This record gives sequence, structure tokens and C-alpha cells, in this order.
Amino acid sequence: EARRRADGPGAGPALRELIAARGAELTTRDLAALAVAGDNPTASLFRDTGRMLGIAVGNLVNLLDPDKIIIGGGVAQAGDLIFTPCRATAASLILCVASRDTPIEPAELGPHAAALGASRLARDGLEAA
Repeated sequence: EARRRADGPGAGPALRELIAARGAELTTRDLAALAVAGDNPTASLFRDTGRMLGIAVGNLVNLLDPDKIIIGGGVAQAGDLIFTPCRATAASLILCVASRDTPIEPAELGPHAAALGASRLARDGLEAA
């Protein structure tokens, strides 16, 4: 995906250079560093991703009214680059005024949260059997 975007017309020179140098080893942190350093196409990528995530979060809050939303995986490593537009978009879509303050936070376990949760679920299933 990163390679495809790098070849597209909206990709900035810094992004193309980084992908050419790092190839498949490119991480969210690499891209976040580019965005923070002022690479506008990369920053735009994070803003758009945050907005799309915010749409999903807003809809989830409207449907389920959770106490908190936890986002894990690699996307959470982008920090405020993702979370600021995500929170703003979600708040604009949440219908219940009281739910607009639902916390949207990164997983404390980082990018391995899903794998750790799955292993815990499997272990709990074995112990119950």
C-alpha cells in the first residue's frame, strides 16, 4: 500500500525517497516522523486516516454507547496525527451530546494489543475446558 501511494501523483518527494530507501520495512513511526517534519502529503495521509477512523468511531458510539474507545495496532503509533482528527470527526457525528466526550485513547499495550488479547482469550478458553 505504501509503495502504491508513493508512486501516485499526490506523493511528496520525501515520502518517495523514504519508501525507496526503506521499502517494505517502512513503519508508521517513519511516516509520522515525516509528517511532523512538515511533509504535507504524508501529514495529509494521517489527517485523512484520522477522519475515516473518526467516522467509524462516531458510528460505533452512536450504536453502542461505550464508556471508552481503545484503538490499537500500528495506527495508534501515530499519536496525535491520527487521534486529533479522529476525535474531532467522531465528536461531530455523535448524536447524543453526553456521549461526545467518550474518551478515544491508544491501547496501552501498543501494536501488540490484539495478539496479546487473542492469546489471553485462547488461554481462558483452555482453562475453562
